[in-house]
Amino acid sequence: MESNQVIKALREERGFTISNLAQDIMSREALNKFEIRGTSLSSDKLTQILDRLNVTYEEYLNRLDMSSLDTKKKYDTLFKQAITYGNEEKYQALSLHLLQKYQETNDVFYAIKKEQFAIEYNYMQKHTLKGSEQGIEYIIAYLNRIETWGKFEISIFGSCMFAFTNDYIYSNLNRLNRRIHSFIADSPLHSDFAHILLNALILLVAIRKDYTYGPKLLEQLLEYTHDPNYMYEQICANIFRKLIEKKEAFTLTDVEKELSILNYLGYSEMAKNMEEVLG
Repeated sequence: MESNQVIKALREERGFTISNLAQDIMSREALNKFEIRGTSLSSDKLTQILDRLNVTYEEYLNRLDMSSLDTKKKYDTLFKQAITYGNEEKYQALSLHLLQKYQETNDVFYAIKKEQFAIEYNYMQKHTLKGSEQGIEYIIAYLNRIETWGKFEISIFGSCMFAFTNDYIYSNLNRLNRRIHSFIADSPLHSDFAHILLNALILLVAIRKDYTYGPKLLEQLLEYTHDPNYMYEQICANIFRKLIEKKEAFTLTDVEKELSILNYLGYSEMAKNMEEVLG
């Protein structure tokens, strides 16, 4: 079920006419077009509509076609298997399958996943982005035209972040923070966004050694992870605070305590990965 179909179903269930729901939010004609054609709807107007319907953003997300998305997750598993075992034949079969599914259904999901996997496969196997330029442009064009990102768009952005420029990464993290800040705390997007912020710090600060955006990203990560459930992210945030402060003078001895805590809490593999990235 698409966003416009969800809103229409919620409206009808609650006995709202299009005019009643649209009043003081948008024109009746604009809402009607959205319900029929799925035209774009700003996050601000979506929030107002959900508020009038007495529906939380989390409930709205749950009404989207989550069962279909769960089914589609199998493609990530198949791709991971192909990468893990370096199976070119499996990867090519998956790529062809996604192309065929896109041609059959015209569902952009399949086209986006095909390009995402192609970019990742090329980088993991050949350690280069050369040859992936067209795919990167395709994904950026898709992300740029989506007004309000959901779990799918955030997932694609996170998976392909390594292929984007620093400015593009930072501008979109700001965009996400600004547009979903009002309801992210109570939505499934909370953990997704916190995870991406941490990965952005790893990529931009630890790997690319660009400290320009570090302080702001760190501030956002701390904001979204003050809950004890995000202890791992909080410890990593402390690591990056020291890295940003010391820059090129930073050494692993500066974060011995943090790495020790990660190991003590059972995050030994993550601690090892962090050491490799920072070393």
